[in-house]
Amino acid sequence: MGSTQSKTIVVATVFAAVTFGSGRALAGQISTGDPMNRENIASLFSAARTASPVMCELASRAVDFSMFTTVRPPMLRGVVADTFWAQGAGTWAVNRIDGDDATAALLEGARDPNPCVRNLAIRLIGRTSSIGTNDVLIEMATSGSTDEREAAAVGLGIRRTRAGETALISNLRHADEFVHASSAWALGRLNSSDAVPSLAVRLNDGDVGVRRAAAYALGDIEDRRSVQSLSASLRASDAQLRAMSAWALGQIEDRESVDALIGALSDSDRGVRLQVARALGDIEQADAIDALAERLANDSDASVRRTAARALGEIDHPRAIPALGRGLGDRDSTVRLASATALRAIDNAQAIPALESALNDEAATVREAVVRALGAIDDASAVPALTRALDDDNTRVRAQVANALRAIDDESAGPALVRRLQRESVDTVRYAIVRALGEIRHADGISAIAGTLSDDHVETRRAAVSALSAMRSDAATRPLIRALKDTDAQVRAGAARALGRIKNDAAVQPLIDQLRDGDARVRTRVAAALGEMRAGSAIPALSAAVSDSSTAVRRAVVAALAAMRDDRATEALISALQDSDADVRRRAARALGRRGG
Repeated sequence: MGSTQSKTIVVATVFAAVTFGSGRALAGQISTGDPMNRENIASLFSAARTASPVMCELASRAVDFSMFTTVRPPMLRGVVADTFWAQGAGTWAVNRIDGDDATAALLEGARDPNPCVRNLAIRLIGRTSSIGTNDVLIEMATSGSTDEREAAAVGLGIRRTRAGETALISNLRHADEFVHASSAWALGRLNSSDAVPSLAVRLNDGDVGVRRAAAYALGDIEDRRSVQSLSASLRASDAQLRAMSAWALGQIEDRESVDALIGALSDSDRGVRLQVARALGDIEQADAIDALAERLANDSDASVRRTAARALGEIDHPRAIPALGRGLGDRDSTVRLASATALRAIDNAQAIPALESALNDEAATVREAVVRALGAIDDASAVPALTRALDDDNTRVRAQVANALRAIDDESAGPALVRRLQRESVDTVRYAIVRALGEIRHADGISAIAGTLSDDHVETRRAAVSALSAMRSDAATRPLIRALKDTDAQVRAGAARALGRIKNDAAVQPLIDQLRDGDARVRTRVAAALGEMRAGSAIPALSAAVSDSSTAVRRAVVAALAAMRDDRATEALISALQDSDADVRRRAARALGRRGG
């Protein structure tokens, strides 16, 4: 795990020292923030030689905890380790291994006669990124003691060392269940297809931890050869194994497992039903719709009903719409939210009546999800209900209604949007309405949009100039000319762009004046607008701007002068042939070539 060296590695804990009163020397080897070099490692190993077996075990488990933020083996040795995990051991302060000398010290520790030192050294080696340490991990996984095999297996899994695959597969037959579990987990990390038959056998191991680890590994590997064995494990006596097997089948996503998973949807354990529903959603087969619909309607647990709704959305079939419509009436708001989100994913107009009824849901989060779904379906028949929802008492809902109406883009929504904009006081909602009116291009919206150019909210003003640009109406000319003096450069640039598209002669002189704007982005847009308008009266001002300090402005100026095709621009274009920017020179030469200059 390459990132491990930039992180720190737990080797002992103050918590452990205080709790047990012994092993303080071992716990004291932590010096947070200092790199773990050869000297520190030597001190650690010296303390390990005198530590009690309990403290040595705690130090070893603390190393395991250090990597749990990214990956956690499904099984650890002993109740003490589980207790420490519950105490938040993964957050303890740790040291990083520093350089080749430290790695060499760890390799020496792996040969130390003291078993505690060897155990710690092997676990720490597993968290380095040095390829040169692979051999010792493979050796220990092959011929080490039980503790050493377990530690080496975890290290090989963390580092995804494929060269250790043979040793790990062999360890699936080891007598110790912890060696089984660690090796199974590591093989999953290696995505070892060669290990599938051996792991499938371990699904029937006498130790439940090994069975769980095997299921976890098979899910990681995602090989369809394990489907039959995992499907059989859905009937195991251990609920965690059943849940893990369902998760693994969801990872594999093979339709052959659907019937077995459907049967497991009625499992007595809530956690199993949850994983089964997720798996059926991952597999995305319509055969599961009826069973998932039954869980959505009748399961006693809200989280299962919610997961069933999500799974129906992932299957994405119109046949799920009636069940999800009923889910919009569930007593739990999170289930209703999941049902609305699923209907959005299915994206079918058949869902509109049920969604419209849910626009009055008591939970704002549900109403917002319903509105999103109606917007995604993008059917004009939903416009009347959505325009009524513009008066929702929740700000986020109103904003989302405007977004939905923008997506549907039906002109019939225009009058309601204008009325709402005239009454609306919340910036985010005004912004959304302006964007919607710009998309719909409703003629009556121009005056209302123009009114927002004096809003304090800059994003609304930016949206307003963009909307007026899209509408291209002469009626927007005067408010856009005023917007050329806005305090925000992006608004001024947007106003210039809009005026260039509208092409009203009244805007020419205000645009010429703006060629002296202090922001190069604005001057660039102004030059482009004057070129688009073919405003001959702007040639003198544009000619002067050929020497602008901004390369982008000079490029836009030359393009504008070229668009004029007016002899008065020739002198300025000739001077542009000496510009320091090659693109300016090319544009000027091309323009002169077209006119024979």
